[in-house]
Amino acid sequence: LSSRQAFHAFNSSRSGQMTSSELFSGLRYLDMPVTVPQVHESMRRLDADADGLLTVDDFVSGISPLGDQHAAETESVSPMQELLIPLHHIQELYSAPPNGSDACQPALVSLSNEQLREFVATVRMCTAYKLVNSKQPRAASDVCVWQPSERGMGRPGCATVTLGHCASLSSSPPMGASAGCAVLELRDLGSAAANKPESGARLQTALEQLCPVPGRYRPVIVLHGSETLTIWSAVPPSADFVVLGCVATSGGPENQPAFDSLRCVPKSWVRSDDPSLQGGTKIYDCLDGSLYRGSHGLLLAAKLGQRMTTRSFVASQLSFKAV
Repeated sequence: LSSRQAFHAFNSSRSGQMTSSELFSGLRYLDMPVTVPQVHESMRRLDADADGLLTVDDFVSGISPLGDQHAAETESVSPMQELLIPLHHIQELYSAPPNGSDACQPALVSLSNEQLREFVATVRMCTAYKLVNSKQPRAASDVCVWQPSERGMGRPGCATVTLGHCASLSSSPPMGASAGCAVLELRDLGSAAANKPESGARLQTALEQLCPVPGRYRPVIVLHGSETLTIWSAVPPSADFVVLGCVATSGGPENQPAFDSLRCVPKSWVRSDDPSLQGGTKIYDCLDGSLYRGSHGLLLAAKLGQRMTTRSFVASQLSFKAV
């Protein structure tokens, strides 16, 4: 592995910022007998802005003795590494702002099952979208793919989770349940966390535990119309999670989606739909396969001859249940 490839493999959250836990896990995966104090010392040495997190530049400049000589790696290394490294949680470098300052705190290491039960997820229709196509489709047969622009942290104690994109043959933004797609709204109902400085970190930690980003993406279909679009399926980080929809990128398979283009959900929150639905409503056929409007309006794709199983949420409101 090059230093950049190592960073992306170690950064299992695919956030672009490596935690102490991720560095510890990656080094242990390589059979390096590092201790927690050694990892913390390395973090302090490499962390340019002292926020307790490493960027790829922090990591490369500290690990690679040749520094910027390998700048060409930037273009050849994909952020999507096939390697999935199990995460071992350790104490993060800063559990409180150093020296009593107002510096930002890293996310909490993890939440207990009892704490996770204080979060509730609500399924609702998205109300704002952004066109994935880089240019307005010219032909009536061109597929338009829309990504929810509601995502990430919103009002205090609330985060919006993207489950996938939606597609149609209309160039008008999708509106309502008949054309749009669903998102998931995760809310913190814990009264003890309300209006406290750590509430944002607590919500982010719950988001990573309940709705993690995929381990990787796989190209399913490449569409060639007025422009090229690639449809991607996501691979969950473990068997405990599932993916409900697909995402699209403008261009060929070399333009891979950002890892947080969608998030996974716990397997216990969904059920498989009736097989007679055969993957939902077909909206487009091409030489390589077909596109469908699946459960909750989410984009699905299948190669020619492939049969799909769609999944839907078991309820409109969901909460954590320990298995």
